[in-house]
Amino acid sequence: MSDLVRGKYPVTAPFYKVLGANSNATQSNIALRSNVEVVGLNALTDGTALTTQVATAVAIPVEIGDIISKVTVFVGATGAGTPTNSWAAIYSGVATTPSLLGQSADGTTAAIAASGAFTFTLSTPILVTAANAPYGYIYASVMVKATTPPTLASATIATAVAYQWYTNAPLKMSAIAHGSSLTTTAPATIASGSAQAVTPIVALS
Repeated sequence: MSDLVRGKYPVTAPFYKVLGANSNATQSNIALRSNVEVVGLNALTDGTALTTQVATAVAIPVEIGDIISKVTVFVGATGAGTPTNSWAAIYSGVATTPSLLGQSADGTTAAIAASGAFTFTLSTPILVTAANAPYGYIYASVMVKATTPPTLASATIATAVAYQWYTNAPLKMSAIAHGSSLTTTAPATIASGSAQAVTPIVALS
């Protein structure tokens, strides 16, 4: 176990266990990656984390060599009301102006039902490298255009403490709302994003 400790890995992985020991979609020896490791599972809410036609991004810890092909959110009591566009996107894990690495196809009018996991499949799997995740994280962003966006399992992080704490740390420790009037295509970068207290739980596999 000494190698794991020196490599900054925990000896046990409680979040992996509590999430049902689910693995990466294409790498069975790698666990799901999720921001639940950052925000925890205590005091989760059925949160209004999404605003129609605005993307919501969160920073998620990853490891070099991960292959990301799916982005999953956990829908609460309210499913999407009359959705017309929906997608997930992955952005580079850099401290200024993260760039788009890839996104899922537009879900158009596909139902996003209440009380279940909803998974977006990226158009092309993304390999995590030292170039696109130099500090050990990437951003996952979700957008749903609907008369009523779905509510999601969420944590609350006060925007007053959501600033970038350290050099090279994520832009915000909370969710980041970015873009406007979005439909089929993710913005090329996360630019001028604002801290959003309601921070959805997102899993990558």
